[in-house]
Amino acid sequence: GRALWHLTGKGAAERAAEVCRDGAIIVVNQAVPGRVPGDCLVLDPTRLAETGALALDVTKAGGLRWQPARDPRGDRRWTPWARGQ
Repeated sequence: GRALWHLTGKGAAERAAEVCRDGAIIVVNQAVPGRVPGDCLVLDPTRLAETGALALDVTKAGGLRWQPARDPRGDRRWTPWARGQ
């Protein structure tokens, strides 16, 4: 399986590099500058601003499937996303 880390508070962005291994999923409440070295997925405010909220499903084969809240087909008049954010 994969580890799931939720890092908050002072130094959380720096700690992401310490736990980035073995396909870990890291959710951080602060922007993580640059790319974290290692084998992991970092979800910080910058990334989530691009995708919106994310749902994670485990497939029958044991893989992971991400579903963004933001419609990948684009904006709709009834659910526009804020521009420039």
